[in-house]
Amino acid sequence: PMIEVGRRLARQTDTDITAVVDQVVEDRSPAVRREAAISLRHSKSAAAPALWARLAKQHTAGDRWSIEALGIGAALRWDECLDAYLKLVPDAAETPQGRDIIWRSRAKKSSALLAAIVKSDKTPEGEKDRYMRAFDFQSGPEKDKALESLLQ
Repeated sequence: PMIEVGRRLARQTDTDITAVVDQVVEDRSPAVRREAAISLRHSKSAAAPALWARLAKQHTAGDRWSIEALGIGAALRWDECLDAYLKLVPDAAETPQGRDIIWRSRAKKSSALLAAIVKSDKTPEGEKDRYMRAFDFQSGPEKDKALESLLQ
């Protein structure tokens, strides 16, 4: 597809991919949006987190391909990407789509958000184990503090 050609061309010419992603960020095809998300992985552009957030906002809950593509795309800039997403979707922890994004995220604030999801009455009881397992992929003192908050 066009995004793949654009991504390859951007790499070969040392051009930032964000101009290509900006053209397809609202594409109707989930496959195009997945490719766009992945292509943001190595972008150092200041525009990349906001573009990633716009792609993440279109995520369909339960779409494993989408969530993995978004994870790959944000991997090197999780803090910035999650912040941009939460500005667009401030109630993310209250929606299945937003909980998917938080579940996959590795930002410093992800642990606190996961703890809030686990504690929330809006989170279906049968899903809480999934969010507890997500702590296995978190690190740092933020994780410890969030886990301690679950004991209180």
